[in-house]
Amino acid sequence: MAAFKKESKLDAAFDLVNESLDTAKQMFVQSMITFRHKDEKLGGKVRKKDKSINKAERSVRKNVLKHLAVSGGDHAVSALVLTSIIIDIERIGDYSKNIVELSQKGPVVPDFGEAKEDLDKIENAVEDTFERLQVILKGDNDEDAENLIAEYSWVNPMIDRYVDQLLSGTLDDLKVREAVTLVLYLRYLKRVFSHLRNMATSVFRPFHKIGFVPSELKSDDDEEEV
Repeated sequence: MAAFKKESKLDAAFDLVNESLDTAKQMFVQSMITFRHKDEKLGGKVRKKDKSINKAERSVRKNVLKHLAVSGGDHAVSALVLTSIIIDIERIGDYSKNIVELSQKGPVVPDFGEAKEDLDKIENAVEDTFERLQVILKGDNDEDAENLIAEYSWVNPMIDRYVDQLLSGTLDDLKVREAVTLVLYLRYLKRVFSHLRNMATSVFRPFHKIGFVPSELKSDDDEEEV
């Protein structure tokens, strides 16, 4: 896909998107630490970074609009894709902020019960997706984007299984408030990961199919369309 070529004259918007994705990654990591350890100082940093992403989103839209007005439609697809990506990034910022708010209002979940090992695995997968997506978007590598989606096709189905178990009460080692807090946290993790996966599809899917993962890249029990 030629959406991110340097000669697209959208360098300013592209740079802002990359910077914002890095900021969103920092927010996500800090929100996880805040949730695990009730670190209010980090929570304040997350809220501050969220404002910078909101500002960047407005700037990307402005740059895209100016480019289209001047170019008469040259690289229109590139412009639309960048607008789509910055919206996903802004949503990730919102969910990271939600995680911080959850840490303030919910109880400390001591060791996450039976879910601890898999929760660690999910968090690591989301963080790794951030890291690899930054490289993929800069290099515009279709194969790497497809491989990333396929490798972590298990993430959302695993989250759904734990949410179902928590809501049905089959995980007996958590108190009710702890279980509710963990359900919300898992749902936020799922939304963050889904927006990352959405961005990855923009590298190899036509614009009208961004966010729709090809069936061959999905696990058998993943029915979600991002």
